[in-house]
Amino acid sequence: FPSHDRAIGNNAGIGYFEGGRTSIGLEKGIILSTGNVKNAEGPNVKRDVTTDFGDKSSDVDLVKLATGPVFDAVGIEFDFVPLDSFVNFRYVFASDEYCEFVGEKFNDVFGFFVSGPGINGIFNNKGENVALIPGSNAFVSINTVNHNQNQLFYHQK
Repeated sequence: FPSHDRAIGNNAGIGYFEGGRTSIGLEKGIILSTGNVKNAEGPNVKRDVTTDFGDKSSDVDLVKLATGPVFDAVGIEFDFVPLDSFVNFRYVFASDEYCEFVGEKFNDVFGFFVSGPGINGIFNNKGENVALIPGSNAFVSINTVNHNQNQLFYHQK
């Protein structure tokens, strides 16, 4: 079947990393950022290191999660065929908005949307958001995982 692989948002917000085990618990992987991925390289000792892509094109699925407008949405979309009935993706959500914007109007959100046969969710292509707080239906954002709420899943580095 045809592949629908594509980048979403600014290409400077998509990259690959290695050597992340000590800081984020994953040795290597893909990094998606609403700013330039080069800003994510540590050590992060400066406040307010960010990139504003000025992208206001938004994302229809993230809008359903956000508490306000969505700017600088970045992601990847890809097709895959599972070889087993169980598929596992590991991810780490991080944000420059921690901790100063927790509970404020800036609410970075994360969605991992899966669609396909047998899935009938409320997101694009009948997708479901599988990036949820374990044991709940709450999606992942700075307002749902932080130093005050769901602390078990929040780690400050």
